[in-house]
Amino acid sequence: MVNPLTRLAAHHRAYRIDSQRRRKVPVPVDDSSLDVLQLALRRMRGPILLVIAVFAISVVGLSLMPGLDEDGQPYRMTIFDSLYFMSYTATTIGFGETPYTFTIPQRLWVTGSIFASVAAWSYALTALISQITAPGFRKAMSVLRVKRKLHRTREPFYIVVGNGQTGNAVVDGLVAIHRDAVVVDRDVERLERLTMGSASGSVLGLHADARRAASLGTAGLGSPHCHGVLAMTNDDETNLSIVMTVNLLRPDVPVIARAQSMAMAERMQDFYPEHVVNPMDEFGSYLALRLEQPVTHRLTEWLMSPPGTELEEAVSGLAGGRWVVVSDGEFGEEVARDLRRIGLEAELAPPTGATVDVSEATGVVVGAESDTVNMSVAARVRAANPDCFLVLRQKSLTAAATVRAFAPDLVFHPAELVAHEAMTYLVSPNYWHFVRKVMERDDDWAAEETERIVERVGTGTPEAARLSVTEERAPALTRWLAAGTVTLGQLLTHPESGECRQVYAAVHARGSQRTVSPGDDLQLRVGDTLMVLGTPAGLDGLTATLYDDSAVEHLATGVHVPRTWVFRLFSHRAVRRAHRRRRAARAGRAAR
Repeated sequence: MVNPLTRLAAHHRAYRIDSQRRRKVPVPVDDSSLDVLQLALRRMRGPILLVIAVFAISVVGLSLMPGLDEDGQPYRMTIFDSLYFMSYTATTIGFGETPYTFTIPQRLWVTGSIFASVAAWSYALTALISQITAPGFRKAMSVLRVKRKLHRTREPFYIVVGNGQTGNAVVDGLVAIHRDAVVVDRDVERLERLTMGSASGSVLGLHADARRAASLGTAGLGSPHCHGVLAMTNDDETNLSIVMTVNLLRPDVPVIARAQSMAMAERMQDFYPEHVVNPMDEFGSYLALRLEQPVTHRLTEWLMSPPGTELEEAVSGLAGGRWVVVSDGEFGEEVARDLRRIGLEAELAPPTGATVDVSEATGVVVGAESDTVNMSVAARVRAANPDCFLVLRQKSLTAAATVRAFAPDLVFHPAELVAHEAMTYLVSPNYWHFVRKVMERDDDWAAEETERIVERVGTGTPEAARLSVTEERAPALTRWLAAGTVTLGQLLTHPESGECRQVYAAVHARGSQRTVSPGDDLQLRVGDTLMVLGTPAGLDGLTATLYDDSAVEHLATGVHVPRTWVFRLFSHRAVRRAHRRRRAARAGRAAR
């Protein structure tokens, strides 16, 4: 079993291109929608020509019908007058304006033209509605709509394949962190429900088979704004096909895949995905971490939860005694093996048949393939031993309400586990690096780290953001660092109040070197990258500081710098004196 605590989540992009012989091939795009549209237009050719012919005959015939003017002299309408009259008559508007009173022949011709135009328009509209409501035409128009929007977009987006429970959870996570997504699925109804939701402005739905490379190309795989692909279907072969396609056609685009079995996960690794999540394999490791290091697990779970999730108390005293795993598949074997790995006594039992004695068990894991069976077994376990630690597997979202009402101590939902881990990595590889380092530390370090984070951002799960010290992302800070210095602690200080912002620096990256929880005395350089955690207000204030030269200079020197050039001229001497004091202080420390 692969332990997720030690899995390397580093980028493999350098190996993708050099490790295999390959030829650069353009990403194909599905153009069948254009063929469907052309076919629909060809089918509408006859009704449209009929309407045009009826209208033309009616106009010409009306201009040939004899009429009389006000003086009783013979009169024939011009082509323009006939065109004008038939334009509002043949369309059933019936305006009624005529140059003169119609004669009997004119009225007979107009009467026949009205019936003929109504019949022609009815036939044309019926044919048009038939074409519009055809499944093939609707699919083609949906594809063209997606292609048009992707062609115009300049914002980064992700391709999510599969709109089931896992894919839906991933899409919700992307929307929560303000990322755009293109969802590819073969179920039209699920896509319609998705695009009709509140997130329709940032989520596009594409009805296609993702196993075809052209489908991924239509979803935007070839676009320079595609920042990642997530293969979240329930079919391992489909996910493997997606990993292969992305690796061979766009090796620079990261792909995160879901796997149901260890064998398929190993096959995916041959094509160097950014991350493979096997929920059945990894839940046992997370459970072992919770039992062996409850404080570390609490911090890990809190960091991987949606923003705003409250920090819960750690449950200790479970790493001992007898554990029972009630399962009928590979899941139970994997969990029992992980529990035995940390030295616990784990007994594996089937969910049907003779009832296992759980009266003296410290904990019970119920993980059958059926939610109904799981609830039944869990009820018997709670009746026999109400004080044991009960872990319940929830396979379907339809059972969410009953599971919450039953209130087990821990719920294993594969879709949520995959979504949380995928979203943690999507925020940034540096964020996943921080979470992975947290899982590798002991409870004492986790307790201190939790206290530091909570002191800065509160007890709600903070939002994560990437801060790049570049001219584009932090122009004011970059300009100041060209001649001066700024420490991390100074940058995270509010320039007006002088208090620490509600922002915590989790990871500092300089080149290939990463530092977890850097100190406030760290001097920043151009090109550094920071992964910071904070509240929305704290992150917004920090972003504003990066673009404010006066704020950066005030944080670095301690001198309030006016924002207008007139006051800056008068305060120039004070700023120079502050610079001299700082240089003298540094020289004194160096001499000591």
